[in-house]
Parts: sequence; structure tokens; C-alpha cells
Amino acid sequence: MLRNMETNPGPEDPPKRVVLPVNLGERRLSDFCTTATHRLFEILSLDSSFLTNEPEEWQENESFQKAKDTVSAPRVTNDLAERGVALMTTFNSSLARDEEQKQYVLQVVEHHRQKYPKAKKLDDM
Repeated sequence: MLRNMETNPGPEDPPKRVVLPVNLGERRLSDFCTTATHRLFEILSLDSSFLTNEPEEWQENESFQKAKDTVSAPRVTNDLAERGVALMTTFNSSLARDEEQKQYVLQVVEHHRQKYPKAKKLDDM
């Protein structure tokens, strides 16, 4: 992995989404490390100086411990799902009390999504 981070050229402007190769089962983790992998340390404001040491020495290294703690406990959330739950909770408690009315509104929303599949928030445009 370290050798690939030094020698395997990565894209200057990597895609926002990972495009998985067809032969994924044949690839090793080190195959995904490139010179652009160093940017991960920059983005997360992590000290990468421990990479110059032998891997056997990393456990005693303070910068490694901090980096390990940072990447071991990410808080991953599904914003879209959370927003949907919040919207329905608010809707259920305020606007429509009749089940038939709720179902009608959900059908209208579904119809709108089918009619405008690429609709985006104003700040995403």
C-alpha cells in the first residue's frame, strides 16, 4: 500500500463516486492506493508522518493512534432517509389527520417524482 501511495499515479481530480472495476474480486486493497491517497490525510487533517516509519512501529506512534481513532469511528448517516422520516413525522403530526388524505398526498408526491425525476433542491442547481 505504501509503495503504491508513492508510485501509482492517481487522478488529479478523482470522481465523486467510486466506479468499481469489473474484476473486483481479483483486486487487493493495495491496488486502490495511489498518489492521490495522501489527500485523505489532508482532507481529514491527519498527520501522515507515521508513514515514514516501519509498520511494526506504528502502534506506538501518537500520530498513527490519532489517525486510527479518527477513521475507526466515523458517524455515517443517511441524510436522505432521515429527511424523509422527518418530513413524514412532521406531516403526520400537523397537516393531515385522515389516513385517506395522507395516502392521497403520498400519491401526489410519487406522481411528481415520476414526472420530474431530475428535480433538485435550489442550492444544488
